[in-house]
Amino acid sequence: MRRKILQKSNKNKGKLAIPLLIVALMVLSVLAYTVGTPSTDQSTTYAGHKFTVNQNEQLWETDINGQNYKFRFLPGDLNFDVEGDIDAPAYYLVEDPNANYSERDLSLISLAKFEMKESLSSFGKTVRLGFLTEYNGQSQIDCSNTSLNFPVLLFELSNYTQVTNQNDCIHISGPSGVEVVQAKDKFLYSILGID
Repeated sequence: MRRKILQKSNKNKGKLAIPLLIVALMVLSVLAYTVGTPSTDQSTTYAGHKFTVNQNEQLWETDINGQNYKFRFLPGDLNFDVEGDIDAPAYYLVEDPNANYSERDLSLISLAKFEMKESLSSFGKTVRLGFLTEYNGQSQIDCSNTSLNFPVLLFELSNYTQVTNQNDCIHISGPSGVEVVQAKDKFLYSILGID
């Protein structure tokens, strides 16, 4: 009889081990996430500008002349040059919605285009959105529509991460959507004079 009671209590100990292991893993996961997440006080300075992490939007922010600007990458992380004059009073922002890019790259290119529109508008620039082909009832805008005062910003994939002005057609490009977002930030830093 005593043996049966001991066997039952040993079986119950085994049943508790798995739930306790799961609880321990959950607690450790929460601790690891908390320790690994940057604090809201995280900041850095570049070229005299203080950049602070915005935890909610996962962006870097800086104030210039009382205006708040947001970026995904710090200027020191963007190790390529802007080629040509890129500042203008107005821009067409275009992409190819039918490009043979991955869904992720298309989404990131659209994100870069949207963030560029928001930033340029806050700079007081006129911005028109468009596509390289007719799309959703919008007419085609390509590099033949450019002028010195109204260049086209073409968001695209290419072999290199770059911002280049070719006859008032400014290419914001990179090997993947992530690099296109980097090129967008580099363009904006250049407009703001943060190089």
